[in-house]
Amino acid sequence: MAETNPIAVPFLIAFVGWHNSGKTTVAVQVAALLHRQGFRIGVLKSTKESGLAPDRTGSDTSRYSKAGALRVALSAPDALIVRENEESGKNKTRRDPVALVRVLFPDMDIVLVEGFKYAKRLPKIEVRREGIKEGAISAGVSGQEVIALVCDTPVEENLPCFRTDDSAGIARFIRGLHEQHIKQHPTLQPEPGQQRADCPCTLSTDKTP
Repeated sequence: MAETNPIAVPFLIAFVGWHNSGKTTVAVQVAALLHRQGFRIGVLKSTKESGLAPDRTGSDTSRYSKAGALRVALSAPDALIVRENEESGKNKTRRDPVALVRVLFPDMDIVLVEGFKYAKRLPKIEVRREGIKEGAISAGVSGQEVIALVCDTPVEENLPCFRTDDSAGIARFIRGLHEQHIKQHPTLQPEPGQQRADCPCTLSTDKTP
């Protein structure tokens, strides 16, 4: 059997922040802007809730699970539901956003991830909001992977910092990172004739973009 190269992972970046920090609002605005600029955008959101799509007792999928299938996927005209049983759920791979993106979003240009603040190998933009009692994520759980901040109050970190209403600046920053990712993974270059907006921006390591 001929060897095949590993599938390159689309560029992904996470918006992280404590509850009610406004990360969803910021990420949605950035997603809409990048979409209008011609990028194929995927979104992977983490949640602590379970049972969001309960399986009916006696359904075909539940029968497969009871038969011993570790993972069962149901493809419908309007949805794709993947369920794992308890034994499969012990596998931490399903909580690895890079692994999930590789499987679920291979045809996307950029995947915006919401949550997964504890994940490794994942660049993060931290969204802060005045009044949140929890401390800065960049100084705690995953500081080495927080590469930018979104906040309307002064910060001490020497990181690019954007206001919450500066979706254009955040999108420009992400586009610059995407360009670097493309250079590292030439197989992800757009096909001939595919429309893509030019990206003249360069990344800044200054505190302000």
